[in-house]
Amino acid sequence: TSKSITITNLGTGGASLIEITQDNSGDPLRVYNFAGPNSGAYDLQLGGNLLSGDDDADKDIQDSVENSEITNWPARWTSRNATVFKNVSGYSWGTVTNTSQLQAAWDASGAEGSVIDMVEGNAYMAKLRGGSELVFIEVTKVEKTSSDNKDYVQFRYKKAP
Repeated sequence: TSKSITITNLGTGGASLIEITQDNSGDPLRVYNFAGPNSGAYDLQLGGNLLSGDDDADKDIQDSVENSEITNWPARWTSRNATVFKNVSGYSWGTVTNTSQLQAAWDASGAEGSVIDMVEGNAYMAKLRGGSELVFIEVTKVEKTSSDNKDYVQFRYKKAP
């Protein structure tokens, strides 16, 4: 008997990714309901929460709630600067550790879009600002509240150094 195997060489593993799991205060990363009092946007390139009055060019992630959805917050993201998103399957937080794996996860994932629904435990990717910089995102919690617009998506992300 004989068997054949296929080996795919991704080249060098590339640089190890930087993991961003907390803000500068040591709190989990969160994008809040944009209609509420807390920060409803985030800068994935430099890191940091953003408010409605901050420059749209920095808003890689922005909560995308419509006035008609206030009582049933959809946990949906968009951007204000040409960042696009993909749902990721077959890759997880632990399996994407370097830039080659980051690119492979992007290439193997479905179609990119400018709006994405967030689900707790799922992985997503973002291509930042119409360029080629990639970010791997894992949603760690989706918190929906019924009366105060303090709903949020909690997440962590990885990117090239």
